[in-house]
Amino acid sequence: METQELLKVISLLLDYPQEETYRLARLLEEELSPSTQYYPYLKDFLTYYRENSLSQLQHNYVSTFDFSTTNNLYLTYHRFGDKRERGELLANLKGLYYEKGFDIATNELPDYLPLMLEFASQVDPCEGLRLLGEYKREIEKIYRSLEGNNSPYKNLLKIVLLVLEENLSKETLKGGV
Repeated sequence: METQELLKVISLLLDYPQEETYRLARLLEEELSPSTQYYPYLKDFLTYYRENSLSQLQHNYVSTFDFSTTNNLYLTYHRFGDKRERGELLANLKGLYYEKGFDIATNELPDYLPLMLEFASQVDPCEGLRLLGEYKREIEKIYRSLEGNNSPYKNLLKIVLLVLEENLSKETLKGGV
């Protein structure tokens, strides 16, 4: 699976569980190749998806992300809280999406991690990964919190962090992060 495909898959799995995603997860599990370094993390998460009903997945998702400031998926919140600087950064992100022709087909804020992953999956790979790299500390913070709670979602964030580590070390992505 190519990096951009992987980011798209993670963006879907990290979003609120829907019927379509539930079916996609089952298909992915059948097609998963053990030859990738991401395999154990994706397999663990897909097993979690398979072993739970859609309503249980939705309940767990809300419990994990919607009622927690440490686990929420709004990356600028982890950096600025509700300070004024956050609003400026949100406006800049929205402007970047517009400039790159990325249509935000959701009511989510532009710093919502699944939305940022979707953006990264659709633009120039270097550009998308650079943007995610700017929020690596925030992603790590959420990962550590999820890991501490033994949440299955930790696996998806681990994959994002591995992708960033692998690609941000490449010469093509250095500078401008």
